[in-house]
Amino acid sequence: MRSVHLENSYVGITPTIRESGSSVRGRSRISKVGNKKLRDLVFLVAFSAYKYNRGCKALYDRIVAKGKRAKLA
Repeated sequence: MRSVHLENSYVGITPTIRESGSSVRGRSRISKVGNKKLRDLVFLVAFSAYKYNRGCKALYDRIVAKGKRAKLA
């Protein structure tokens, strides 16, 4: 059984926290270490689902209404 973390690492969407010692600088970001083509494909599929799927659009609108940024949603 594969770990979800390994799959996320391969795509390059694992969160990365920038810190040095005890200080934390800014927000966490995705690592972008993995497969760029696969990451771009996941983005395009999600964007298409938001545009053409009512359920995905409703979920996106609910997440944005709670205060998340549009790209993060």
